[in-house]
Amino acid sequence: MSPIQHQQPPASTRAQVYELWRDAAGTYAFFPREHDAARATVADRGELVWTVEAASWEEAVAAQRRYLGWGG
Repeated sequence: MSPIQHQQPPASTRAQVYELWRDAAGTYAFFPREHDAARATVADRGELVWTVEAASWEEAVAAQRRYLGWGG
């Protein structure tokens, strides 16, 4: 996996930042940056591997799948 990267949407969209975390077992967690409770569950045992700005959850998940090579 490559080092932390960040993708941005076109300037005309109103976006939210989403984070992809991975723990030592290779399990991923993906959530909006503002979701402090989710970050609290992974930050002490995982690493931030990727961020993306997206206009919707669906767009963010599609970008995550492309980043991870999961198709779609």
